[in-house]
Amino acid sequence: CNTNELIVSKHNGQEISISTKKFTPFFNATFPQMNVQIQWLNIQKTAELNTLIDIDNSLVNNKNDKIPLTLAQQKVLNVKNPKTFDSRYERELIIKNLSRAIQDFVK
Repeated sequence: CNTNELIVSKHNGQEISISTKKFTPFFNATFPQMNVQIQWLNIQKTAELNTLIDIDNSLVNNKNDKIPLTLAQQKVLNVKNPKTFDSRYERELIIKNLSRAIQDFVK
C-alpha cells in the first residue's frame, strides 16, 4: 500500500486499525531516488523512518556545508558522541550515515 489510508477491520470481536502511508523517495542517499519498500512497521520503526525522511528533507532544503541535527536525528544516524543540543555536521557525513541508516527501509 503506497497510499495514505486508514483500514479498520474486526478480528475476534475487536476492531483493528491499520494506517498506511505513502513515502516519497530519498533524494540524498548514496543512490538517490531510493524508494521506501512496502513493509510492516511498528511505532518505533515508523518514528525512525520519519526522522530519516526529515533529515533527507533538511538536506534538500539546506544547501550549506554544515547542517544542524537534533539529538533524535543524531541518534538515528548513529553519530559518534551525539550532543544533547542541535549540532552542525558536515553534509557529506550526514549523506554517508543516511545512506547506511535507510538500508532496512528501501529497495
